[in-house]
Amino acid sequence: MKIFIRALCLLTFSFVTAYAQMGAGTDVTDMGGAFSKLFGDNQTFISTIEMNLSSNQDMVMLGKMTFDHGKTRVDTDMTQMKVFPPQTIEKMRNMGMDKTTVISLPEKKITYMIYPGLQAYAQASNGNPNITNDYKVSSTTDLGNETVDGHACVKAKIVITDQDGNLFKATVWKASDLKDFPIKIEQVGTKGFTTMLFKDVTFATPIASDFEPPKDFTKCDDKQTMREVIMKRMGTGAPK
Repeated sequence: MKIFIRALCLLTFSFVTAYAQMGAGTDVTDMGGAFSKLFGDNQTFISTIEMNLSSNQDMVMLGKMTFDHGKTRVDTDMTQMKVFPPQTIEKMRNMGMDKTTVISLPEKKITYMIYPGLQAYAQASNGNPNITNDYKVSSTTDLGNETVDGHACVKAKIVITDQDGNLFKATVWKASDLKDFPIKIEQVGTKGFTTMLFKDVTFATPIASDFEPPKDFTKCDDKQTMREVIMKRMGTGAPK
C-alpha cells in the first residue's frame, strides 16, 4: 500500500506540474493567455467539458469548467477517466483522491491541484515568469459550416501571436446559437493532440472564491506531506 501511495503522490505532483506547463503559449491546455483569445467576447462562462489528450496514450477527461478572463477552474471525477484500471480507481476513491479540482491563474502564474476528499491541495508555478499576456488574433480562416453536438457552427482556423512573434494555432467550431462560442477546439502542440468539447454552456459570471483553494485545506508543498495527509485519512499513521 505504501508503494502505491508513493506512486500516486508522484503522479499528483507530476500531473499538477505538467498541467501548469502544458503549452506555455503553444498548447490549448495553457488555460490562459492565447487560449482565452479563442473565446472572443465570451470571457465568462461555466460549462461541462470533455477533453481528449493524445500523447503516449489517449486520456479522456470529463468535468466542469469555470472560466473568467483567463482564470480557469476544472472539476473532474478521476474515476471517469479512461486511463486507470478498476483496482486503481477503487484505491483512489478510498484514499479521497478520486475527485480533483485544477485552478489555473495565468496572471499570478500559479496552478492549484485540489483534492476535496483529502481536504488538501498542491501548488505549482504556471509557466515561464517572463511570458507576458500580450496576445492578439493575427488571422482567422473560415473552413466552412458543420454541426457539432446539435449546434450549427462555423469552423475556423485561428492563429494567435504574442509580442515576440510566437504562434499559437487552433481549429474551432463557433456555435451560431451561443454567441459564436467555440464549443469545440482542436490543437496540435508539443505534447500531442488535444480536443475540447463544451456542453451545457451558460454565460454566468463566476465568483472570486471559485478560483481559490479552500482556506481550511492543507497545503502540500512536497510528496512527503501529501503522503502524510493520505495516511492520516486512512488511519494508518505517517509513512516510514
